[in-house]
Amino acid sequence: MRCTLNQIPCSGDLLSTSGMPLALMVQPFALPHPSEEPIQVVDFGESGPVRCSRCKGYINPFMRFIDQGRRFVCNLCGFSNETPREYHCNLGPDGRRRDADERPELCRGTVEFVATKEYMVRDPMPAVFFFLIDVSMNAIKTGATAAACSAINRTIPDLPESPQTRVGLATFDSTIHFYNLNRALQQPSMLVVPDVQDVYTPLETELIVPLHEEVHKLLQPADKTLKTMAIEFAEFQVCVDLFLTTQSYVDIASISVVPRTTGGQVYYYYPFSAIADSAKLYNDLRWNVTRPQGFEAVMRVRCSQGLQVQDYSGNFCKRIPTDVDLAAIDCDKTIMITFKHDDKFQENSECSFQCAVLYTTVFGQRRIRVTTLSLPCTSVLSNLFRGADLDAQFTYFLKQAGNEISTTPLAQVREQMTGLCVGILHTYRKFCATASSSGQLILPEALKLLPLYTLALTKSIGLRPDVRIDDRSYWITRVASISGSLAVPLVYPRMFAIHNLTLKDTVTSVVLPSSLPLSSEHIDNNGVFLLENGEDALIYAGKAVSADVLQQLFGVSSVDDISDQFVLQDYGNELSRKLNEVINEIRRQRCSYLRLRVCKRADPAEFQFFSIMVEDKNALGTSYVEYLVHVHRQIQNKMT
Repeated sequence: MRCTLNQIPCSGDLLSTSGMPLALMVQPFALPHPSEEPIQVVDFGESGPVRCSRCKGYINPFMRFIDQGRRFVCNLCGFSNETPREYHCNLGPDGRRRDADERPELCRGTVEFVATKEYMVRDPMPAVFFFLIDVSMNAIKTGATAAACSAINRTIPDLPESPQTRVGLATFDSTIHFYNLNRALQQPSMLVVPDVQDVYTPLETELIVPLHEEVHKLLQPADKTLKTMAIEFAEFQVCVDLFLTTQSYVDIASISVVPRTTGGQVYYYYPFSAIADSAKLYNDLRWNVTRPQGFEAVMRVRCSQGLQVQDYSGNFCKRIPTDVDLAAIDCDKTIMITFKHDDKFQENSECSFQCAVLYTTVFGQRRIRVTTLSLPCTSVLSNLFRGADLDAQFTYFLKQAGNEISTTPLAQVREQMTGLCVGILHTYRKFCATASSSGQLILPEALKLLPLYTLALTKSIGLRPDVRIDDRSYWITRVASISGSLAVPLVYPRMFAIHNLTLKDTVTSVVLPSSLPLSSEHIDNNGVFLLENGEDALIYAGKAVSADVLQQLFGVSSVDDISDQFVLQDYGNELSRKLNEVINEIRRQRCSYLRLRVCKRADPAEFQFFSIMVEDKNALGTSYVEYLVHVHRQIQNKMT
């Protein structure tokens, strides 16, 4: 849970003056840092977790016990509650409960409570993994069908091993083919449903079987209106993920409504290559089904009196204003919550935020994951800038842009993003840097890279005028649930020189080389460079790279001989080994199997590589220096 501001403004007027957003980036199932301990599970028995009787907030480290522990004051609504008799404990000299450090819910920011019967309207549903595979002539011809079948076959052994786990499959072309997986049959029998407008299942049983029974393939739903279909999926707690192995336009803008409404995800492989992309397809599918996740979830965010939730943004279905429904929620998904003031805070008081997710584990257990954050309040504008979170602020920019693109001209969205940046920096210049010369561009220390990232956003795939519609639509879908740690790399990727790799090996991991600024000034014709945004990676080989380096990295002696269907290999030398270690370390950090492509001179991918050099002046916009001058000029205009 990350807030755009690490100190909360005491009033709405102060927030408005700052120009900065007040929003939370909530990633309930985020992977823990290696140094962190696992999330503790707390079971209160039949009585369930202790909660505030007024706002229903869950017990957390920031609730204050008074009257010798007989009462506790809610940090969210301020109500004084009677402590349940069985939960009572005396207070120490410091005013804390004597058992606070022994109870996870009183000393940890995130805990899980075992849900009691009152949190269930029915028994939890079993985890069902249902695969649908495109078996049209085009999919077979491109190798997409074979790649999908291979990926599923290799992934099935890695599905959660639970007696409740079920698996099923179907295939489709102009009709839908279900398969009877009854283990008594020598091989599965196929049952064809020709009516794709009103799909029905031909059998009540044996289409979905326990995981340990035999199984083989599926993909794509009936053609009602997609939004209606998406809501139906969400109501039945079905999460849809789409793996698009395409070489042509597929209208992602329309079909992505299904995964976005059901808490799912779109995976996009364009143009799909059976040689280069099969490994990524398998690894994406494997991570999709094995990553930490929960099913049939409901999420609610509460905050202290003085603030109220304004809006939720992400991949979910929303039926009532206070909750979001998630057929599934996993460690890669982030939901953004924006807030507004409805009252004032006292200086030096605390403002708390609490996210509660009621969900079913892959093993069929009902749990409540509760994360609580408490931040100090301030009436001093400079404190707001000092406590600004750059990554969270930029993630807000990114998601705002994604929400605007479909309804607003691209040039206007680019101007809006620059306007947000200018507004924040103007406030800082006007109120917090008054002693500086008007001829200087003064940036707050915490946000000094905000102009660079904003420029990168205006030149990104989502806001560029020269990209395919599907590419832009996929970008919009991706940013809807992107985490704060991946938001910046999406528009400002990391670039490494790989022709002269020297790595520092540690006991636990590989330390990556220093990244380079995204400017052609740092690209040498004698070098080889790797550019990665957390999902895709481009390798650029300069026209004057030595034959020795090419032989070590690619197994060829000429740039022109590097295969367009590039597959990472270990050629048995030190430089090749180090490149493999770098790629694998990035994949580990990003929890994503990077899609690798090589850019050669006079190749269309070369233009793509240099278009990502966002600090250069190009057809997409000004250079970084020119952009800073433009921002400074706008600030000066607002000052006069």
